[in-house]
Amino acid sequence: MQFILGKRFFKKLFFGCFYLAIFSLIIFFIFQKITERRTPPPQPPQEPSILEAKFVPSQENKGDVVFKVKNPNEEMGLISFIYQISLTNEIGEIIEEKKGYDFLLPRQTKYIFSFDWPVSQEEVKHIKIKITSFNWKKFKEKYHQWLTVRDIRDHLGFSLDEPYYWLEGVLTNHSALDLEKVEIKAIIRDEKNQIITLSQTNQEIVKSLEERHFKIVWPKATPRMKGKDINSFKIEVYPEANFMKYF
Repeated sequence: MQFILGKRFFKKLFFGCFYLAIFSLIIFFIFQKITERRTPPPQPPQEPSILEAKFVPSQENKGDVVFKVKNPNEEMGLISFIYQISLTNEIGEIIEEKKGYDFLLPRQTKYIFSFDWPVSQEEVKHIKIKITSFNWKKFKEKYHQWLTVRDIRDHLGFSLDEPYYWLEGVLTNHSALDLEKVEIKAIIRDEKNQIITLSQTNQEIVKSLEERHFKIVWPKATPRMKGKDINSFKIEVYPEANFMKYF
């Protein structure tokens, strides 16, 4: 009698556990479906936007292009992308075109320079910028104060009676990274805040916590610089490095 009761007990226990497992699985799948419906799918990163683009005369019948680009994403950066610059005339025909590549950190707004265009300012009526081949990377580091510049001074000199302009300063790498390359870009504006010239220099192997003197030289004064008092110049200097490569 006890043996029969024991068998019945275990039989009931087995079926009870079985039905409980089935019921738990049904509840789990229902909960999972509800959660999936409530959780929005991940959104793709927003594409960078071009804020401005300018042609800046450098010498006779030559010039440089500078454009400003913004990455609106909080955590997604572009470890690389390709840009295409097209200069067109008054009827929309392309007179010169170049491609290049660059990077863009999260929440970064930066200037990109393209030098030595063999055209005059009179020929250029429009500048078209196209950016493609986005290579996105998640990057949460607070990088904004990792590179700084200070003690910026500018000078006007003469070589063979030709004026030339140069500026100098001190770069500091505050990060814990030994940087393979740091780009230092300089934009000079006049008293009306118009860009009159631009240039850049690269510093190789900048070690963590290193301070380094740098110099940017314009061998010849550009057309927009001539006849101006350098004390009226507004100097903007931007150091940058592709920190995403190190993470």
